[in-house]
Amino acid sequence: MEILPFDIDVLNNVAEPGAKQPKLLNLIQSLLGKTGNDKIEINMVLTKVDNETAQMEAYVCGLILGQVERGFKNASLGMKLAIGIYDKGVQIHNFDYGEQISAGGYWKFDQKLEATIARKLQECSYYEASVTLQLVPVTTNLSREFANNKHMLENKFSCDTGITCQNGVIAPCHKYILATNSRFFRQLFHYNQRAGTIDDLNLSAECVDAMLKFLYYRDVDDFEENPNLAMELLRVAHEKRFLTLKDYLTKFLMEKSSQRFNVEQGIQLFTKTQGVGGYESLQKKAVEVIRMGANLDELKNSREFKTLLGNNYEMGMQLVMCMATQRNVG
Repeated sequence: MEILPFDIDVLNNVAEPGAKQPKLLNLIQSLLGKTGNDKIEINMVLTKVDNETAQMEAYVCGLILGQVERGFKNASLGMKLAIGIYDKGVQIHNFDYGEQISAGGYWKFDQKLEATIARKLQECSYYEASVTLQLVPVTTNLSREFANNKHMLENKFSCDTGITCQNGVIAPCHKYILATNSRFFRQLFHYNQRAGTIDDLNLSAECVDAMLKFLYYRDVDDFEENPNLAMELLRVAHEKRFLTLKDYLTKFLMEKSSQRFNVEQGIQLFTKTQGVGGYESLQKKAVEVIRMGANLDELKNSREFKTLLGNNYEMGMQLVMCMATQRNVG
């Protein structure tokens, strides 16, 4: 793991809210060894809310050229804000910015945060900013086995089974890959060697593609880009006994910050894990995500919750009880 740290203290009077910090921008650009259009901009605004409080907003965005993307993956941008008043000490707020969006060879970081601080009239506030860009090297050297598996999947070579997607399209694959990763399919193919396509997974084509990439050569890029795919696969990973996949999905979703999920995703996670053994920790996380995004009244009025009630009234009431009693599921 290679980490490139960028640290600078910025002391500003709040008389000019929204002013860009050229020194910080220049420092980051010089350390990255980049010029021109490869900007990482950090804008901060201190807004007066009332006579007692003010609100700090920080906005970070930037583009990193494709040459960085080719050498690294899972880049994350974080900012630490130390917000305080002259003689009142300093409050430290750590924020982990949202995941990047990779498009056309560029990675874009874009996240907004707010922190409310108490202040008095006639007092001058200050802030300090510390930015860290972390780049994790890509593992490009697959083992010979995984490299062969990847080649067979991409070229659909000698496929002897397939998975029917929700849209009716069949994704060709190999029985031995499914059997290697799942005791369920190992027993199925052992006792029924003429078993044809697999029609009971009820997964989207995108989800089937992501699952096969993981089973064949442990690729997880699709899950990183779209966590909803990980949630969609939870049931299948459990029911079909894809134990390695199940362990990865659980760890991946547990390690993602709750702030990166919205209420809709929280409800989806709750429904996907209810009554499924081994997902108790994810059930608790789902309730935590929903609590962070909505109170009980807001939840009841949300479109996602009304849909849940229509599809499974009992599960909807279970969620209401968890929210109302402020207790965890388990």
